[in-house]
Amino acid sequence: MQHLEVLNLGNNHINDSFPCRLRTLQSLKVLVLRSNSFHGPLSCPEKNYSSWRLLQIVDLASNNFNGALPSELFSSCKAMSNSVNDPDSSAADHLGFDILRFSQLRYLDRVTVASKGLQLELVKILTIYTSVDLSSNNFHGEIPEEVGNLTALYVLDLSHNALAGQIPSALVT
Repeated sequence: MQHLEVLNLGNNHINDSFPCRLRTLQSLKVLVLRSNSFHGPLSCPEKNYSSWRLLQIVDLASNNFNGALPSELFSSCKAMSNSVNDPDSSAADHLGFDILRFSQLRYLDRVTVASKGLQLELVKILTIYTSVDLSSNNFHGEIPEEVGNLTALYVLDLSHNALAGQIPSALVT
């Protein structure tokens, strides 16, 4: 599955820990594990998330994940940390986005995401759309500062967890 870009295993009855082997999917752009019975921390024995540099949509909501949010996960999401308005951005290259010619925008097929409790089916997703939904789990601790580096992120949902501490300043400026 070297060229797999979309993996949607949402709304099943999968009862397992976080599948660390997914990190080997270097072409992955959309990861949906929503509404299963995944449990345990998101951390993996090897903390190398560098293969997820193309990831644009992450939906792990409504599971039983717990523990702290791993900062390495957020710092590896290069597609979410580069602005498409930056002509020197590597995200602009991998998204097939030509700053001067908007006719080259590329699309993914379709995926269902949730926003504010509503299920939305996105068809022909513009590949500059980025979102992270980790809501309705049992995460605790502080929100990692690295979340603030996701400057191209459109949607961030961390609701319905047990997060504490302060909101990183980069998220509110």
